[in-house]
Amino acid sequence: MNKVRPSAEQVSMYLKRWDSLDNYVLQESSLKKLFAVTYPRNVDMDDVLIKVCSLNDFYSTNIFSPFTVAKHIVDLDIDRRLANRDLTLVNDIAVVKVNGQKTINFIRLPPNTAATISRRTIRSMTALWKRCSCTSSGWMNSISSKRTT
Repeated sequence: MNKVRPSAEQVSMYLKRWDSLDNYVLQESSLKKLFAVTYPRNVDMDDVLIKVCSLNDFYSTNIFSPFTVAKHIVDLDIDRRLANRDLTLVNDIAVVKVNGQKTINFIRLPPNTAATISRRTIRSMTALWKRCSCTSSGWMNSISSKRTT
């Protein structure tokens, strides 16, 4: 299977389509507000739990235990790593222990399983988490301004 790298024009076309759908635009703006304004840090369980639940609901990620995932994120102490744009954080968030024993690895699961959806959505969630949490550096604002032009 050949992987095709999309052109800048294709990316712009799909961003315009995305931006034309009210539900996506409003979900994105509410998540940006939730992550960057209301709960910008990831050290309080209440704050992280509401973020995980919101992402799970908006993107239908099928996280069966949002509490476990939120606790895992709090335990990872991710804020410094987010600020440094540490890409290894993606894999660290994706490996979650359930009931203290079974490890669910959302990224390295074999293809053609029901969990493939979870693998993809965890990647998307982590990317969004990083995007929304990096607004103090102006990165998100620069992305937003490019999308509106």
